[in-house]
Amino acid sequence: FLLNAASFFGVILFLYRWRRPHYARIETGDVRKAMMAGLRYVRGAPAVKSVLVRTGAFSLAASSLLSLMPIIARPFGPSGYGMLLGFFGLGALAGAAALPMLREMLSVDGVVGISIVVFASTTFAAGQVHSFGWLTLVLFASGMAWIGILACLNVAAQMMSPSFLRARSLSIYLLVLQGGMALGSTVWGALATRTGVPSALLWSAVILAAGLLTVRRHRLAAPNLSLSASVVRD
Repeated sequence: FLLNAASFFGVILFLYRWRRPHYARIETGDVRKAMMAGLRYVRGAPAVKSVLVRTGAFSLAASSLLSLMPIIARPFGPSGYGMLLGFFGLGALAGAAALPMLREMLSVDGVVGISIVVFASTTFAAGQVHSFGWLTLVLFASGMAWIGILACLNVAAQMMSPSFLRARSLSIYLLVLQGGMALGSTVWGALATRTGVPSALLWSAVILAAGLLTVRRHRLAAPNLSLSASVVRD
């Protein structure tokens, strides 16, 4: 934890020394009024609401895997836990590299739908396998699916908002995402205490799969959604 905290000083130093191009500032007026304008836009924009519904549903159900991972990795010790999270991250990198190619072949909803099926499958598998080698493969596939879902939702949340409201829409998207993760982690932890980790992960996978039924009503209506490498990185 100490090394992790120290690593942030590099980020702080980079941001301090970063010489950004100067842009003319737009007067936003009162902060409270600006925030309310963002909330009114999100409430009245069906496309953005669809992104938020899909984001909330996914984060609530998908939070089980990462929140219960310390228990799954307990037999392998701290180093094993770190390696499993490392494979999850490697999977996310591989998924980010593959996203532009997938987007050329599939619609946005298609990419998200397939990724959710993969993530639901790996969530269930994480509760059933006990071999470290198999778990690394499960976490790698989970990372690929994770970035496929969140990259599409993140970019959709930005592209479906006008430029002067984009930051406010994105902040609400992040609030829904992180709030869903926090609430979902609490629920899955409580369920795992009562029924066990495999059962909690099974129910999480079932709910993830059932969430695909909302696709028709809450489509990510962004036909020109870009998932180039630079967009995904940003």
